[in-house]
Amino acid sequence: MPTEPALDSEQVYPYLVPEAYLEHQSSSDSPTQPLGHGISVALVADFNGVVRNITVQDLEPLALPWEDARSRALRNLEKLLANGTISMKLFEKGPADLPFIVIGGHWAAATAILLPKLRSIAATHFAGDSVCASIPHRAALLLFPCGTVESRAAMRAMILKHEGAAKKPLTFELFSLTEAGVKPLPVD
Repeated sequence: MPTEPALDSEQVYPYLVPEAYLEHQSSSDSPTQPLGHGISVALVADFNGVVRNITVQDLEPLALPWEDARSRALRNLEKLLANGTISMKLFEKGPADLPFIVIGGHWAAATAILLPKLRSIAATHFAGDSVCASIPHRAALLLFPCGTVESRAAMRAMILKHEGAAKKPLTFELFSLTEAGVKPLPVD
């Protein structure tokens, strides 16, 4: 069996996982943070497209404490968005005639929901500061104005139609991007 290459801090990324996934790992070996709607944030390593969970023990040779690894993971994720590895496309008119943004093209696309500057980037394209997010599966993140109950229902219907059969599903519940970070949006 081939030996796995040594872990480098440039390979560390945040990763969104359903709570059911966490039943198969030790919380002390691989701490996670709850995001909401049954989704948590874990840390993974990307070995040329092969992603695997990171444990506290994996970080020891790097002398990288878990909290520092989380910060590093976000910086690495920011680089993927900045260099176009994770793509971002604006659609001027979607359901309820509202604009929306699709972020995709990479296994970590949904995880971009964690990026602190994402809200302000999206808000420049939407009328107002209210930004909702959907993470239907790991390779997709959709951003749109929170709007009304009706506009959110229309957006959810479109997301379910176009993203409902994808691999690695997460949730069809919505989140709000706020100045304080990502918050689960109450179910309408």
